[in-house]
Amino acid sequence: RAPGRADRLRGGAWISGAAALEVYRRGYWHRLVDAVLELYPRTARVLGGRAAATHARDFVRARPPQALTLERVAVDFGGWLRDEQLP
Repeated sequence: RAPGRADRLRGGAWISGAAALEVYRRGYWHRLVDAVLELYPRTARVLGGRAAATHARDFVRARPPQALTLERVAVDFGGWLRDEQLP
């Protein structure tokens, strides 16, 4: 198999390059979800913590951000929620 980008990363004494990349990837994904909730605080309050987090995760999965800034990660979250026809 051809080496991937993770194979080219150098790890440290206690973590491989691939493991470090996975930690970063998961952290970034969680930051995207947090950014949606921070950008729509009233919606998060109305939906409630667990439900809001579930919808934010579903939104990030369904519509990965196209912009490079977190301020634009939630573009059309309101429209997406409407289309999901929440109870």
